[in-house]
This record gives sequence, C-alpha cells and structure tokens, in this order.
Amino acid sequence: MKHRLYAMMATGAIGATAWISLFAAETIVQGPVDLTATLNSRTVKTFPIPDMDLTGFDRVAVDVVNFGPCEDELYIQLSKKDVKPEMSFYSYGQFRRRGWFKVGTTTWTVPLEMWPDEKVRKAVGVVHVFNVRGFGAKFRFLNVRLMKPGEAVEPGSVSAEDERKGAEACARFRAERRRLREESIETFSRKCREAGLPTNEMLVGWASSMEQVRPVDPKSLGRLRPARDVRLRLARDEYESLQLIVTPADGRLLRKVSVETSDLVSGNGVPFPRRGVSVSVIGYVKTRGIASYIVGGVDGLENPVPGWWADPILDYCKETDVRHGVAQGFWVRVKCPADQPSGEYHGEFTIRAENASAVKVPWTVRVNGFTVPRSTPL
Repeated sequence: MKHRLYAMMATGAIGATAWISLFAAETIVQGPVDLTATLNSRTVKTFPIPDMDLTGFDRVAVDVVNFGPCEDELYIQLSKKDVKPEMSFYSYGQFRRRGWFKVGTTTWTVPLEMWPDEKVRKAVGVVHVFNVRGFGAKFRFLNVRLMKPGEAVEPGSVSAEDERKGAEACARFRAERRRLREESIETFSRKCREAGLPTNEMLVGWASSMEQVRPVDPKSLGRLRPARDVRLRLARDEYESLQLIVTPADGRLLRKVSVETSDLVSGNGVPFPRRGVSVSVIGYVKTRGIASYIVGGVDGLENPVPGWWADPILDYCKETDVRHGVAQGFWVRVKCPADQPSGEYHGEFTIRAENASAVKVPWTVRVNGFTVPRSTPL
C-alpha cells in the first residue's frame, strides 16, 4: 500500500508550476513540467519540498520526453532547503547527477549513492532540474519518484500524446542524421574528386594528431581534408604523428583495410628509414555523459558530447573493416633518427582493402635543422 508523504504546489524558476505528490514507494509528479535546454545557456526548474530523510531510498526515477530537435543534457540536484543549483563542473556539495537524453521517451534512473555530505541526504528540502550548457532540446519531465531497495523501476504514466510526439521526434532525428551523413559523404567525395583522388570505392582524408575525428558523427566526413598534401614536420630525435581517415565511397563494407608506407627519400637521394614509421588502427570508446572540457576537432573547438570518440591507439592491430558512413582512423607515428639530415623527404602511403582497389597518397616529412634534447635542466 502506498502512503502519501506530501502534496504541494511547486513553482519553477522560470514560472512553470506543477503539483507533486510523494509516496513511500514512489514519487509522482502530476505535471508535466516543461524545460527548454537553451543553447549554451542555463535553464532551471526548482521544486521546494518539506525536509525529507532519503536514507531508506536507493534510487530516484524520472520519466523524460525529449521532443528534439537534438540529444541533450539534464541535471537533477537534491539539496538542503534554500540551496541554489550548483552549476560548477568541478565542485559541488549537494547530491547532483547528470543525464544525456536521446530524442524520444526515457525513464531516467539515478542511484542515490556517493553523497558529498550525508547530512544532505537526511534533510533534502529542494529538488532542482536544470541544464548547464544546453544544445536546444525541448524536454518534458514527470513522475519523479523515489525507489526503495529491490523495487523494480517501471515506466511512469507518460501520456499517449507525449509518447506519440516523442516517437515522431525520434523518427525525425534519425532521418535527419541519415540525411546529414549522406550529405557529408557526398561533400567529402566532391573534395576528393577536386583533389584528384579516386572516389569510386574508397575515400581517404587526413588530420593532424591534435584533431579529434569522431567515427560516426554525421558531419565528420564533410569536414575532413582530402589526403592530397599530407605533410608532417618534426625535429631530429623527435616523435610526431598524423591521422589517415578511410571510409567507403559507396554502401559497401570495406574489408581488412590497412595502410603502409614506401621508403621516404629527399630530393638529393638521402633516405629516411621506413622503420621509423609505424601505422596502427585507431580505436574508439563510447562516452555516456557530456564532458566538462572542450577539444579540438576538424571544425574547431567543441564540447565532447556522449557517443563514440577516438581514444586508444591499437598498436597490435594493423587492419580493420570499415562500414558505410564510418570515418575510420589510422594513426601514423614517425620517429626521426638523431642523426637524420634536415630537409624534406617524400614517400607514398598505400591504403589497401580486400574488396577495393588500392589508393596511393603522396606524403612529405620535413626534418628541422635541430635536435630535441634528451634531458632538460629544468
């Protein structure tokens, strides 16, 4: 049997109102409550509640409908009475968790663990729902409920109308991603054609070691540079790297894609040892929360949003399959000998696949006229 703990009118920080009823087994928000995650801004909904001891609960569940047009973030904060939302990425004294929401309907379950201060857990007097650095999504959240250990989290009572609108928004979002992906492939293919590179079976681009190329971002390929004037500059006794990016030119799955280099030779015949060049497949990790920092991408600085990101360099892996729409990276690492004469050395990459014609890409290594010291007096 459910026992009601309280019922009250809650007023959001920007004027929205909703009736909230809490029960021993669950919390039901008789809303809904709407929140728009304003682009690069902050939006807050605040709900004062009678002081509660949440020691007997191990989760809070919220039904969230994201009407789009994009995936976006929400925070929930459980605080002592009169405590404002804490929006610092690095320091906070209340219970706060962040979620990333795809377009459509989600039941968000937040474990009530790792409280910064156990005193807060015994005297929660306000609930904040907010975003810190939004991307423009329109949210509706409801059915905020507390769960006891062992209770199953069931979806709340999202209306049929909201379910329908959420499903339609999800379908639009996926269709738009497909459109952007195909447009991105076509843009990159056009750049390769203009650069004189083959475009029938395989497309090849390149990026510096400082650029983050996301493998399945629908816009990644359209931002790439074609692998025409691939250049690397380093000092003697120094390591430097670059990335080659490969994707199918058509809908095929490229099988066993690999990259190798020829010997590099200067204009007057001086060789740069091929053993100083290694090529490895770039691996990817899937993040589940928006990061608090920015990274450099092929289109400037950006916030790392959840999804697939380039991270490990798989030195043990020299070939991989590449499916349609994926920007697969290969990490090229160059070690310059300490006694290498300065100058420009020219060679050629060969990108091979089991089921496609090889693509050859010229590249240049420029060796500066100084040596990196092996120790420092600092």
